[in-house]
Amino acid sequence: MEWKVRLAKTLTIVGLVLLVAGQIPAQSPPPREPEVLLMTVKGVINPLTEEYFTRALKEAQDRHAALLLVEMDTPGGLMESMWGIIKGIVNSRVPVAVYVCPQGGHAASAGTFILMAAHIAAMAPSTTIGAAHPVGIMPTDDDKKDVSMQKLVNDAVTRMRQNAERHGRNAAWAEKAVRESATIGTDEAVKQLCVDLKADSRDKLLEAIEGRKVVMADGKREIRVRGARIVELPMTFREEVLHTISHPTISYGLLMLGIAAIGFEVTHPGAIFPGVVGVLALGLAMMGFKFLPINYVGLLLIFFSFVFFIAELKLATAGLLTLAGIVSLVLGSLLLIDSPLPFLQVSRPAIAAMGGSIAALFIFVVGRVVRDMARPVTTGLQAMVGQEGYATEEFAREGMVKVAGELWKAVLEGEGPMKAGDRVKVVAATDDRLTVVRLK
Repeated sequence: MEWKVRLAKTLTIVGLVLLVAGQIPAQSPPPREPEVLLMTVKGVINPLTEEYFTRALKEAQDRHAALLLVEMDTPGGLMESMWGIIKGIVNSRVPVAVYVCPQGGHAASAGTFILMAAHIAAMAPSTTIGAAHPVGIMPTDDDKKDVSMQKLVNDAVTRMRQNAERHGRNAAWAEKAVRESATIGTDEAVKQLCVDLKADSRDKLLEAIEGRKVVMADGKREIRVRGARIVELPMTFREEVLHTISHPTISYGLLMLGIAAIGFEVTHPGAIFPGVVGVLALGLAMMGFKFLPINYVGLLLIFFSFVFFIAELKLATAGLLTLAGIVSLVLGSLLLIDSPLPFLQVSRPAIAAMGGSIAALFIFVVGRVVRDMARPVTTGLQAMVGQEGYATEEFAREGMVKVAGELWKAVLEGEGPMKAGDRVKVVAATDDRLTVVRLK
């Protein structure tokens, strides 16, 4: 019996201990430090910007960030990319704040649409927004008569108003920014409720939005960013490179460099290095053009211009093909980008500088070729016999060779055909041509 009494006492004590322990609250892990993801958008809005935005939104959601802060300074960009970004913001599970900065910056055109879609819209002092008329449409009388263009404008207005109204902003001004390309500065934008607030700095912005309630896709959310850690999310190396080369003037420069280098390789067989540089430059230019509204007629005219230049070297038409090449180059350069927006155009000074330099180079080379072919032989034709040189083009029976630094028409004696770069030896010479044999 005694052991039963002891067992009962033991069980009673254990039960009391467990009961008391159950009343003591378990220590929870320390609260996770809130994070604010920071991304910077500068320059033209294009597919690379959309890709960057999509990655940032996903990263913010995966990290359960308190806020995605977008610091923006943009002249605008492509509508298709803009709508993709706005769709991501509207459906985001993380609040998005767009901050137009630094002072003197702006969020024009597509930037204004993105700003209105953001859960928080803020501006630094001395910044501007607006001029949001859709890409490729100008407010002219002809446009107003065009039903399809009006449909596009009306669609943009509806979306802009919806986003402004959702966040309690001035929908009337938002519509005016689209229809009339209206613009507005920081102080007036805050006064007219076009944006939520003015902030002198990033820290002031985060301080001002603490506790603010915003409308998300799944309901209202309260912003909690006090003491948050700022995590910068820059563009990846790939995005940086592609964003850089997608600038119209840089892509155009790479195109000019690529075609000129390949043209040099064609006229100087065996140089190799210019050919490698040309292929790389053309490849980069084509990658940049992928993100631009390219007019392929303009691109073809530029390629044809170099065909004319190279043909002049082969045919020596006394400058006619050179003139055709210059005209084709200028027209192609002006037509290359299919957009009326200035920030999507190739810089006119760049066209003048690059196009002029290439045209001058070919004019100089053609002049030398014409002079060399017209220059009389001063050392006697017999002095040419025995000289060695190389073919400058592929030919079966007759073609051009370079001997003793001069271009000559040549007739091949023996086996053919000749390829550009093949070595030859002169066996006979007349006033207007050489007879050559192939060197093994």
